[in-house]
Amino acid sequence: MNLRCVTLLSGMLHYQSSIKDFSLLLVCTLVLFLTYAIKYLFLRFAGWLLKENQAADTYVFVVFLVNKMAGIMLLPVVAVMAFAPENVTVFVFWFALFTMALFLAYRSLLGYQTAMSVSSLSNFHFLLYVLAMEVAPLLILFRFLIDIF
Repeated sequence: MNLRCVTLLSGMLHYQSSIKDFSLLLVCTLVLFLTYAIKYLFLRFAGWLLKENQAADTYVFVVFLVNKMAGIMLLPVVAVMAFAPENVTVFVFWFALFTMALFLAYRSLLGYQTAMSVSSLSNFHFLLYVLAMEVAPLLILFRFLIDIF
């Protein structure tokens, strides 16, 4: 659902791209799939390596559960962005972006609780994890999309 938001946003902001809408959707889908597949495999490997399979499983469950909640929240957003006037679309887009940031913060909080329940990680190590595994892929995806447009 959020991939369609990217293509609608590119049209809303009047970006000119050499990639057609369907190709852009396929590229975004592939990048998103690869990002989550690598993250999933890394978390499973880290859980196996550190003998914390239960904590890794719990964290993977939390990540995918929050992502499903965000996807359900984005369903009406996509419908509004597709059919509403431009002034409403801009407001809905920024509201959805703010809500997605809240979902990311909530997911990070649940991940922190999961990590603290099984080990004695310091807050600094958790902050490093959040920046490296949560924020950095989003920034890389953003940079990739900026290069496309």
